[in-house]
Formats: sequence, structure tokens, C-alpha cells
Amino acid sequence: MIGPYTVYYTVSDSHGNAAVTGERIVNVVDVGIPVITLLGTLSGTIEVGSSYSDAGATAYDTEDGDLTSSIVTSGTVDTNIIGTYYITYDVMDLSGNAAVQVIRTVNVVDTTAPALTLLGDNPQSIVI
Repeated sequence: MIGPYTVYYTVSDSHGNAAVTGERIVNVVDVGIPVITLLGTLSGTIEVGSSYSDAGATAYDTEDGDLTSSIVTSGTVDTNIIGTYYITYDVMDLSGNAAVQVIRTVNVVDTTAPALTLLGDNPQSIVI
């Protein structure tokens, strides 16, 4: 468990003479960082105009256990605008140790060819 602990040292010789009790404070601290694990892929590509739902992430710390509910997510994906978007995930354990930030990259692209519709007769006749 994290916290201060006192350790006492005593000794006596063969004649029963006791030394003054020694005392040491030992501080047990948490220096381990939590780990964020992405659900889904680290990067992805979606078609402009489609919907996007982030898969999320989980977080675990050896001292505090499951920290998934403490993850702070920032960034948005605008599927109506072509571009590269970043979703960041951060978490901190109860001792204030921050995890290595994880970043998901989402590319919104347009790969759909335009549709061409001919108006009028086909074949078209032109009289000259």
C-alpha cells in the first residue's frame, strides 16, 4: 500500500543491555504510469459524408486498476470536411502519474467519382 511506514530497530547484548531503539520512516510511493490501450485501429480512413463513431480506449494502472472511466478524450472528426483529424486520449492515476498520450488519426477523404448524366437524345443528331 502507498503511504509512510515506520520501521523500528531494537537490539540488546548478551548482558541484557538494550540499545536505544532506532526508527526509520519508509515512504512507499507510486511512480508507475497507467497504460492506455486503443480499441480499434490507430489510424483510419473514412469517406466524406459518412458517419464516424470513435472506438474509444481503455486504461489500466498497476496500483489503481481500471482507469477507463477517467480517460479524457479530445478532438472531433467532421465527416463533412476532407482532412486529417486527431483524437487524443489522456489519463492520470490517483498519484498524479500521467500515461503516455495516445493519438488516433482519422483521415476524411473523397474517393467517390462524380456521376455524369447525359441530357437529350443519344445519339444526338445535328443538322447542318
